Amino acid sequence: MLKLKTTLLPVAAALFSASVMSHGYISAKDGGIAAGRAALCKYSTPTGEQNSACGQVQWEPQSVEGPEGFPEFGPEDGKIASAGLIQFSPLDEQTASRWVKQPIKSGMNDFEWTFTANHVTRNWEYYITKADWNPNLPLARSTFDLNPFCVVEGNMQKPPKTMLHSCDVPEREGYHVILAVWDVGDTAAAFYNVIDVQFDGDLPVLPEWTQGGQINPGMNLTKGDAVFTRVFDSEGERPELSTRLDIDSAKAGEANTWSYNLATKINQKNENIQAGQRDANGAFNPVFGANPIYLKSASGLTRVEVGYEIESPEPEYTVTIDGVAQEYVISDGKVALDLAVTASGDLTVEMTVYNHAQEALAYEKLSLADGTSTAVDMVLENAKAGHHMLVSRAKDAEGNLVDQQMFDFFLLEQGEQCGTDPEAVNHPAWSNATTYTGGEKVNFNGLVWEAKYWVQGASPDSSDAWKLISQMPVAWTSGKAYLAGEQVIFEGRLYQANWWVNSSPASAPEAWSDKGAFDCE
Repeated sequence: MLKLKTTLLPVAAALFSASVMSHGYISAKDGGIAAGRAALCKYSTPTGEQNSACGQVQWEPQSVEGPEGFPEFGPEDGKIASAGLIQFSPLDEQTASRWVKQPIKSGMNDFEWTFTANHVTRNWEYYITKADWNPNLPLARSTFDLNPFCVVEGNMQKPPKTMLHSCDVPEREGYHVILAVWDVGDTAAAFYNVIDVQFDGDLPVLPEWTQGGQINPGMNLTKGDAVFTRVFDSEGERPELSTRLDIDSAKAGEANTWSYNLATKINQKNENIQAGQRDANGAFNPVFGANPIYLKSASGLTRVEVGYEIESPEPEYTVTIDGVAQEYVISDGKVALDLAVTASGDLTVEMTVYNHAQEALAYEKLSLADGTSTAVDMVLENAKAGHHMLVSRAKDAEGNLVDQQMFDFFLLEQGEQCGTDPEAVNHPAWSNATTYTGGEKVNFNGLVWEAKYWVQGASPDSSDAWKLISQMPVAWTSGKAYLAGEQVIFEGRLYQANWWVNSSPASAPEAWSDKGAFDCE
């Protein structure tokens, strides 16, 4: 970014890198009728609308996970949209104008899920707010019709990475909220996604208007800054149609306030450009939040962008974390993460390791000057095998969150294997609920295994029904039969089976050839 006294910043969402391996969300990428509230904090609608001031969920809409059992159990009333997670609490804000609404009709509609980790599934259930609900009260069980209008069985199988559910949506009018609950089968958790929809039966038909942009209150401004529109037709920019709002006080620079004031000024200036949310009479009403911008079709105008003049340009911040492996082997109940953290900009970086149950296991806080790098050794005590996450949060000198990343990794018990196979990530993870008929390859503890014949429930390292494909020995397992040529690690030595054998090298030494001492290191 150029170090200028005054800098023009084009409208664009800040993008932060993140490893997104875990979980799933309601999307609208390929056939879905509407994206969820959380997804619209990160992605925009086809017409450019996007939720704002969402907090942490803008980086991980796939992680809105809470206790299962709704409506008898699950997140408490008032915290349903966030699944009860404090880091996602902005999702629980609820007013008639707070969130982007997407059009829908009663009847058959397709709801789309995108899974970043496709867990074994019990079912999906869909609920909708009652006909007489109050959109200005927090979402509670009393808000919804607790008889789900759609239930899709998961049959304890893993879904594909994306899938559509065809559901018969009940008759409603105006603004409503749909709650989609994904009940995971291999944990005691479920994912909660609310969807803000607008039934078009009570809206005026306005073919003369099309949406051409949106005012997104994505940041606070300061006195001396300005925000303005850039209007375009098919020939290019129309500077004479621009609307400019100068910020003359700290209060006027609050994000929702300047969004409202800019929309109001647009509506006063040009009859061919209007901003705000449409009401039942066809009027455009500015709101303290995101304001869609509409263009009169006959005007020849094509789009509107929003730009800023910032007296002191915001610095660009990035954090690079190197050294996170996909798997770690537990040794003496511990695992050490040897990391290198590099900062662009003066930053405070907080790093926390969580297990799959969202329990914090390790924490580090660093203060890094621009361009510096430091080594970090995060030790996990009493480590248990399974899925874990490293979450980093970077803040500037004022405490503003400027970057967040998440890395998924797995802990393995020592002795289960010696190392991992990079090829394993190209195969689906083994599941005890999946039936394998023979020939399927799976990822089990970072190694590739192939089913020899029909098998269900038996783990690859303990069953004769599985063949190890990865060229890597594993620990000998009691009760498992080995074919001639297969190798195992036993009491620190490498052995190769001379013929079919289901006994250890100690009890049947004639069936094994001792290949010498073996060290995983």
